[in-house]
Parts: sequence; C-alpha cells; structure tokens
Amino acid sequence: NMVGIASRMFSSLADAKLNIEMISQGSSEINISCVIAQKHSLLALNQIHRNLLEF
Repeated sequence: NMVGIASRMFSSLADAKLNIEMISQGSSEINISCVIAQKHSLLALNQIHRNLLEF
C-alpha cells in the first residue's frame, strides 16, 4: 500500500515542467498510467525513477 504515490508521481513530473495529457487508473489501485509527449518520454522516465524508485 503506497498512499500518495500518484501525488508523488505527478508532482515529480510537474517539477520537470512536463505536461500530462491524460491520466488512467484501472479498477484496482495496482496501476496508474499517464500520457505525455513522446519527445519528453526519456526525461519523464528518468524523473519518475529518480524521485520514486531510488531509495
């Protein structure tokens, strides 16, 4: 259970000035997806990894 993980993810992307075009969450809380411009995909991936996955 990761309370606030979506908030942390979207804040991380916002800090990098990345525009989120669409958000989708499944019927369970196991996954959340968002759409950003392809030209920013590597930046977004690195931003999320650095701020959410590295301990």
